[in-house]
Amino acid sequence: MISGDDNNKAIISSTGLPSESERDTDSEWMTGGDSEGETDSGNGHPKYVWLHALYHLVVATIGTGILGYPFAMSFLGWAGGPIFLIAFSGYCYYTALLLIGLQGKGQGTYSEIADGVMGNTRFSKLTVVPAQYLYFFPIVATMILVGGTAMSTIDELVNGGRRRQTLSLEAWKAVDATFVFALSLKKDMSASWQISAFGSLAAFLDVGYSVAGSIVAITETANDDYDYDYDDEVVADDVQYDRPASERSTLLYKVELMAAFGQIMFGYGYHSILPDVQASLHDGSVRDSRRDMKKAVTGAMAIGASSYLVVALLGFAAFGVGVDPILLLDLKGLIPDAAAIAIWVFVAIKTSTEGAVFNQAAFTLTRDMLGLTKETGNRNRVDHHPKNRTLDVAIKFVWVGLAAVVAIYLPYFSDLTAITSAISVVLVAIHSF
Repeated sequence: MISGDDNNKAIISSTGLPSESERDTDSEWMTGGDSEGETDSGNGHPKYVWLHALYHLVVATIGTGILGYPFAMSFLGWAGGPIFLIAFSGYCYYTALLLIGLQGKGQGTYSEIADGVMGNTRFSKLTVVPAQYLYFFPIVATMILVGGTAMSTIDELVNGGRRRQTLSLEAWKAVDATFVFALSLKKDMSASWQISAFGSLAAFLDVGYSVAGSIVAITETANDDYDYDYDDEVVADDVQYDRPASERSTLLYKVELMAAFGQIMFGYGYHSILPDVQASLHDGSVRDSRRDMKKAVTGAMAIGASSYLVVALLGFAAFGVGVDPILLLDLKGLIPDAAAIAIWVFVAIKTSTEGAVFNQAAFTLTRDMLGLTKETGNRNRVDHHPKNRTLDVAIKFVWVGLAAVVAIYLPYFSDLTAITSAISVVLVAIHSF
């Protein structure tokens, strides 16, 4: 006869859910606490390995989407923008903690967690996996779009004008796609933390430049009422913060208003890669991995949400409803060309590293779906390595190549970010409940 406890264990085993011994209490993993005697020094757990996760998440959260936040503010307004941004930040932080708590031993991807929770049903395969792909693919296209724009702007600044550029914007997007592909050739997320560390530095510099440039624009507008021409581009000396009533009554305005919500949400689409990042830490216990991820998510969200709010408010204050969908394009001419070139270099670096991070999760998911994964490790951790390295490189090449085609022929940053987040971000985050 099977006892009640044994029967429960059998059910848990059949569904793939972590057993009670693998799950910590809510209070333990939510607070990052350890049981008595289980310390960093006692179990050989690397004390600062959580920083690897922080690097990945900073690259993912302080992403290119932040450059479109002032444009979203131009539709949501002084009150609506900050309220939605803060509320959605809290929602995403809470669901991220829930997702961290769901990940058990041997689970290395979002789809594996969904299969475990839902009992390997078709529901998870028909909802979670498509939602992941609908985020992963457009995001790499967006990174190539912005990265190519950054390279084209550098070309323009170096050669003294748009008409003297060495390559066209489309060609620079192809060049940036080559860099994204090269950075994506790392075998998995655990081997890519150095790339994300460098990308994090670039992210901080991009935020700093956006803030500084916006402050300069605000100061010059207030003190000098500037009106200057930069390569046939005129910056007006009056800044409007309210769109005309005639514009607000149009269908286009209503569509762009909804897209503005999508642009804000785009910056929070990191749930799809959280399990991959957590697995990449190779922690020896569930408790260690949850504690490390809680530190990383808390740090990344604190940095990211505050950066979002500051850039959104300052960018909108500087340029009003006329702000460009990519804020940095409005900052041309406000600082010396040499400084601008340096910043755009870091933008190109940031987009390439961000694309590489999301690509790693996408490639792991693709290998699993096609049966091309060679799982190595032990019961505490699983590495999803490719069975055939040549075929894996070919899949990566096709993936990035198709994303480059989208970036070249659908060159609308705000549309890509809004569509991506509207379709997938909420779908993926809500599964944490």
